[in-house]
Amino acid sequence: MNEKNKKVGIATFCSTIDNYGQILQNFALQYVLKKKGLQPITILYNNVELSIFQYYKYKLLSILRLRKVYDPRGFCAFRKKYIKKTKPYFGIRSLFRKKNADLYITGSDQVWSMSVNDVNNGYYYLAFVKDNIPKISYAASFGRDEIPNNQKETIKKFLSRFSAI
Repeated sequence: MNEKNKKVGIATFCSTIDNYGQILQNFALQYVLKKKGLQPITILYNNVELSIFQYYKYKLLSILRLRKVYDPRGFCAFRKKYIKKTKPYFGIRSLFRKKNADLYITGSDQVWSMSVNDVNNGYYYLAFVKDNIPKISYAASFGRDEIPNNQKETIKKFLSRFSAI
């Protein structure tokens, strides 16, 4: 595959309705990757597992547009216009079955923070990505000085799979 046509999956915070930094870093990363000839796509991820009934209810509501969109600062409109994204994935298991990209980037921000991320879930550590696919950390942070002893081995295992940090 031509280097210029590679798809890049981005795992980052992307559901904000009021955080300028979150949406602008996502836009900036996609912008730079596009300038380099790559095809970035942000993964829409929610760590809540849905039953098949809940999933189809969500799909139906999306199609019928019955969900009222609260967008006081225009973030939804900005994302729709400027940020390419996947369909929504609910729960880490839904990602293991998919291959969205030729390489993956996680970050920026405190994606590895224990206060917002379940370490055992592994999404922001790209646990759903096969070993042979490159994984890159882009300015990812733990948001703390120390990692709890009971999480060090799990985190070490996840980080050892990265091509670049």
